[in-house]
Amino acid sequence: MNISINLSAVSNLGCVRSNNEDMALITGTILRDNEYSARFKINDSSRFTAIVADGMGGYGGGEIASEMAIRAFDQFILNLPPDLDNIQILREINDWFDSTHNLICAEQTKPGLANMGCTFTGIFSYQGHLYMLNSGDSRVYRLRGDILKQLSTDHSERERLKNPDIPSNLIYNALGVPNAFIDKTLLDSDFPPCDGDIYIICSDGLSDMCPDSTIEQITSQFGHAAAKPLLEAALNAGGRDNCTIITFQIKIEEQILQPEPSQEQLPSTQPISEPEPQAEPLALQDQQPEIAFNIDDYPSPEHFDNAPADQEPQTVATPPSIDPELVIGSQPEQEPQPQPEQEPTFEPTEDQSLDVQHKPNSPSWRSVFDSAGKKISEILGQSKKKS
Repeated sequence: MNISINLSAVSNLGCVRSNNEDMALITGTILRDNEYSARFKINDSSRFTAIVADGMGGYGGGEIASEMAIRAFDQFILNLPPDLDNIQILREINDWFDSTHNLICAEQTKPGLANMGCTFTGIFSYQGHLYMLNSGDSRVYRLRGDILKQLSTDHSERERLKNPDIPSNLIYNALGVPNAFIDKTLLDSDFPPCDGDIYIICSDGLSDMCPDSTIEQITSQFGHAAAKPLLEAALNAGGRDNCTIITFQIKIEEQILQPEPSQEQLPSTQPISEPEPQAEPLALQDQQPEIAFNIDDYPSPEHFDNAPADQEPQTVATPPSIDPELVIGSQPEQEPQPQPEQEPTFEPTEDQSLDVQHKPNSPSWRSVFDSAGKKISEILGQSKKKS
């Protein structure tokens, strides 16, 4: 299954706090005190992440915990091996969460970092499936049509005891909190995605300031670009906390397989050829997972069509020239040189007893030399007599 994603995100200090301890992770991009928009295409081999971490602890500790969790998950999703089944992927997530939780707890012993921690909530893709994670009281919503539904469960005392009078900021679970855990949900089975669904991932800086009805109304109006309008609504309501929001809409593109033409459909003059052998697939350890990339980072074809005639496209790479003398075993080609004419060589026949392996002073060479000398002397003597 191929999925196209249009996404917008924003992270803001709010109207009261002096430091922003929220952070967001969007497929390798860390967002804080900024805005972001992107378009992605994901398939069975690519990875996509949209995570919000809300820090707690004060004195900068919450900011440190959020960054530790965000960066650790970015490396985790990048190095996650392919072809894990659902049970294996959930086990890998548990191992990552426990490891990251222990690292944050170890940092709590440092001055000013006691009790620091962070929530961790969001969605990621793996092998063409969408997973939802949640630890804390940050939220994941889904807007389908005009109906908003909260998909995550708040790990707060208010939710646990079902008592609206309890302050919403009292939470019993997050990274850095004793006995921490993380909820893991395969959206395909529990909340199957549909074409056009819009997801909202946010810290409680939005959900504490705006009721669900306001979030529903604004998201219905602005769609995937609702992140900034939602922030403005939270700030207008008081902005008592840091506020980080990710909104994205999915478009599911089903692959349609074209039927192969039958033999009757082929022209009679066209021979039917045997299918070519396919290359063997690479071993799993040689395959690297693809990371979904923002397609807006790459120039469109119109960019090259409108470029000046004397300007070459920037993205076309030319292989560098290689000096053969710098490459081991490589020599530059040379022009063939004309070879001098060689005199014909004497090839002995079977009845000739000349042994080319003998040395010049061997008896056979000496006898041949003496015989030739005698014949030359006789010829010279006869010549003198005639003269």
